[in-house]
Amino acid sequence: MRLHNRQIKGAFWTDTDLIRELTPVGRMFYLGLIQIADDSGCLDDDLLAMKILLFPGDESLQVSDLSGFRKTLVSMGKLTPYLSGGKKCLFLRNFHKHQKLDTPTPPDVPLPEWIQWSPYKSNPRTGKYVVDWDSYKRLTCKAETPYECLTDALQIPSNLEPRTLIDRQTARAREEWGAVVEAYFGWCGGTLGGLHAETLGEYYDKLGADMVVKAFSIAKEKDARQFSYIEKILAGWVHRGILTLDDWERDEKQFHEAKQSKSRQTEPTGRYIPGVEATRKYLEEQRRQFEGGAASG
Repeated sequence: MRLHNRQIKGAFWTDTDLIRELTPVGRMFYLGLIQIADDSGCLDDDLLAMKILLFPGDESLQVSDLSGFRKTLVSMGKLTPYLSGGKKCLFLRNFHKHQKLDTPTPPDVPLPEWIQWSPYKSNPRTGKYVVDWDSYKRLTCKAETPYECLTDALQIPSNLEPRTLIDRQTARAREEWGAVVEAYFGWCGGTLGGLHAETLGEYYDKLGADMVVKAFSIAKEKDARQFSYIEKILAGWVHRGILTLDDWERDEKQFHEAKQSKSRQTEPTGRYIPGVEATRKYLEEQRRQFEGGAASG
């Protein structure tokens, strides 16, 4: 693991997603990962080595701090954890989008299945990296725990969460969780993983795929881009006992009916209806005027 010279675009400093989710030190950590990564965009998932390389003189900064930054970047879809040859690695998802390398070097870090190294015949010491994004999406979308995302052989049952075991046992369950992953991708364009996957997994167990997908549909309609908005929708449904699409449709119908009823009650009638006290005073005044007129006659 070593540092490389890399290109950093000016837009990095105004990336609002990074500004919202990471501290300034966290954003420096992300820049450091770009410099640590091989020309493939991959790097060893070794937090201690990262600390030594990127923050050698910062004694107040702990490895645990870097672990928090790493988890955030995974949840944002900036980093993708994977296993290759039993080794834990990370892939920078936007590396090949922003880094234009004239003479890439062969990989030192084991490559994931979605990246192939193709050396040039004229000079095998250089070549190009070919990223199969369809394969990337297919492989990473199946993984709920970070490192169990390449092959069945690496997905040891004892290392998987209970929900992952259920998903692997039934085609229907895999398809339903895939719908959640697709909804997440359609909402933010990122790969579902890390804390977001854990959170959605909990609500998936309680509400099912249809309700989680519905939450993303509502968020897209409202143009809500914060994951906390999704959480609030799902938490509200669980709290109110809205557990199926039928429950949601019934609740929506009741809400709109109540809203229309309230609107009709407050709708102006075009005439003044006095209160009881005002009516009493009005009648007394009319009676006095009538009695006064009768007496004068």
